[in-house]
Amino acid sequence: MNNKFIFNKLHFSYKNQSSFFLTIPYFELNTKEPVRIGGTNASGKTTLLKLCSGLLKPISGEILFNEHTIYPIQKHPESIIYVHQNPYIFKGTVLFNIKTVLALYKISGFKADSAIDEIVSSFSIKNILHKKHYELTTGEKQKAALARAFVIKPNVLLLDEPSTGLDAEAKIMLAAAIKQNAANGSSIIFASHDFEFCNYIKPYTITIDAGTLKHL
Repeated sequence: MNNKFIFNKLHFSYKNQSSFFLTIPYFELNTKEPVRIGGTNASGKTTLLKLCSGLLKPISGEILFNEHTIYPIQKHPESIIYVHQNPYIFKGTVLFNIKTVLALYKISGFKADSAIDEIVSSFSIKNILHKKHYELTTGEKQKAALARAFVIKPNVLLLDEPSTGLDAEAKIMLAAAIKQNAANGSSIIFASHDFEFCNYIKPYTITIDAGTLKHL
């Protein structure tokens, strides 16, 4: 598998933000190792992640992953998961959130039980597994959302400031999960200003500058 994003003649802007735009004439991004998106605040990192996830539609041009167009995401043959900086947690327990995603991806029985055991250990969430959504702290919500995303081992993981609210131990666990999943074939792209966290991963870095993508 190539694990490659291709941005071809891509243009995007918001209707109510005339000063913001992304224009990427052509850009190839190999994602066989974790990739970090750098750039100043409001440069478009979140927008780029949402475009890569199929949540936003380009005004023109296209984004391909492994030769398949991203938008509309429903037609893409591979699993692509986006985790927001302030993620939404389904009503119910953390375990319910994880089981719901497994069910959506038709993972059940022994395979689901094994996946739950593995993710509980990887993110050290046994102590919050039966907490309801309204009982979670900011850091616990982040861990729950990340565990929910990682549990299905998607082809692509897009993470927006994933270390938000996490303590040092949780950041190390997340970094380990990112590296392990990338080693197992997942494509992982994340935006982060947390240089300590990034240092645990040592990702390949691209940057958004003047409305376009650049390799560093």
